[in-house]
Amino acid sequence: MLNRLENSDGCYGSERTQVMLRDYLEWEEINNNTLSLDDLPKFLAERQIKDVNIVQYNMTNGTVDQAFMNFVIVCRGDLDWNRRAKKIDKMRKIVDNYPQHQISLFDYDSTIYDLIIAVKVSSANVIL
Repeated sequence: MLNRLENSDGCYGSERTQVMLRDYLEWEEINNNTLSLDDLPKFLAERQIKDVNIVQYNMTNGTVDQAFMNFVIVCRGDLDWNRRAKKIDKMRKIVDNYPQHQISLFDYDSTIYDLIIAVKVSSANVIL
């Protein structure tokens, strides 16, 4: 999913994406750890971000059973609101294909995009 989002039209790819998961996987490999979420608290503590809401996790009996991470995908700007709304709509459809990850797409202008998309659909329904 992340690969599809990063490489979607207008985005810069993995070199500009900010995702803590890649850093964690690299850290696990460097430290010769077996891939496990159980090392996540130590990883966050070493970076002095354990108490920041960048990564949240649930622990049960001393093991991490769920982790939630924010990530940022950087795309080129576009002055055309209609194209921007279409881009967000395409990205939402990608995210919708992965309900198991409980992803939420956020853009500061999302409410405006929603209006643009909704007005188009409503207008088409009225005309038809």
